[in-house]
Amino acid sequence: PVPDDPTRPHTALVLLDCQKAFLNGDWAEYFGGHAQVGPIQGAFERTLALLDAPWKLSGCVMLCTRCYTDGEEAEYIDSLAPFLREVPWVWKPTMDITQNARFHTWMKAQLSAGVKTFVIGGCTTTSCVRVSSQAVRKAYPDPSVRVVVDLSLCGARTENYEPNAESDPVLVRI
Repeated sequence: PVPDDPTRPHTALVLLDCQKAFLNGDWAEYFGGHAQVGPIQGAFERTLALLDAPWKLSGCVMLCTRCYTDGEEAEYIDSLAPFLREVPWVWKPTMDITQNARFHTWMKAQLSAGVKTFVIGGCTTTSCVRVSSQAVRKAYPDPSVRVVVDLSLCGARTENYEPNAESDPVLVRI
């Protein structure tokens, strides 16, 4: 066997919807405003800490998604924008990233390059992250491919962390 090439990427970080809409846009207002977005803000702060330490991402490729919103709400939050500006991204037409053909083009290119671990973070944990991570696992069932949700990089509305949230039949464990 040929040893792994340490210069080739082996891990990918996929960040979902790090957009202004989730902190202070229409989405945030619809779900209760500032009182509900603390966990999302925390996830974005932890994402910033990761991106601000480039040695932690050595050997890692990245992809971002954006959900369809208009105007300034579609933009990355200000603190993350300088780090994500040059990162490739795709529209996420639904909660499921695999619904965009460009995602599959990117994914197949990463698999061909030897990437086997796909770490997913972003918002929101209980919808887009959950749905997308399960869809990626289903679309790429090869046992050598790992789809990992990094909960430290994920956030959802405050009410999704209430003790009774675990009994919600819609919330499915990954």
